[in-house]
Amino acid sequence: MGEAVAAMRWRPGSVVYAMSHTLVRGLAALRRRRAIPGTVVAVVHPHPTLRDGFDKSVLGLDVAITISARVHDELVAAGRSPNSTMLLPWGPDVGFAHYTSTGDNGLVLSTGKTHRDLATLAAGAEEAGVRVRHLGVVPPGTDTRSIEVVPAWPNLRWLEDLQSCAVVAIPLLSAAGTVGLTELNAALAAGKPVVMTKNPYIDVDVEAIGCGRTVPAGDVDGWCGALRDLLLADGQQRIEMGSRGRAFAEEQWNADAFGEGVAAILAAA
Repeated sequence: MGEAVAAMRWRPGSVVYAMSHTLVRGLAALRRRRAIPGTVVAVVHPHPTLRDGFDKSVLGLDVAITISARVHDELVAAGRSPNSTMLLPWGPDVGFAHYTSTGDNGLVLSTGKTHRDLATLAAGAEEAGVRVRHLGVVPPGTDTRSIEVVPAWPNLRWLEDLQSCAVVAIPLLSAAGTVGLTELNAALAAGKPVVMTKNPYIDVDVEAIGCGRTVPAGDVDGWCGALRDLLLADGQQRIEMGSRGRAFAEEQWNADAFGEGVAAILAAA
């Protein structure tokens, strides 16, 4: 339902929920001015291309849901009440049948297009002497001679590569909102170890969990060392790392936990 339709159907006591605050900017603005009665609830996702991460419409939300502790703190600093700014875990659907490991082919898998640092990944992989396949878009001018690039792919191909890869790589240009979380969630659910750029906006510490390694942004040597360590390690070690990540997702970081949190918020609205 679009904002215009929601506004036409609005009645006192109405509750609107959106998976992104960008879908209800107008309604949030009206609520901020108390021009309409009711409740607007939305998940706030900062975007790496916005100078301040998010726009001021978030201040009009009756309840802002965040999936990052750092975003939560930034929203409160921007003027939102901590009592109506809720932090929820946003993890994978661990019940999805295709989130499984079918083996370990020794390949490093990278996916995605937003804010990706493929140049650093490619240089680190070349230095480490490991095979990397990237599924997605490559920024113009990026030297990717040392990695296999598949510009477009069907979902089935992506799932097959995820199931059979040795390690999932998530190279980011810098800390930029929760970019990379989708790929991390998929790796956790499939039981695959991870090497990723450090991102304080993501509330999953792969090193503390024991399911991966983190590397500072732009650190070619760091990528080289992390990839080499994981690929030269005994295959059983990678299996154990992936299993720890899967267990973390099953126990506390999954779609069910997020859904239950949203349901509780809407029930109280």
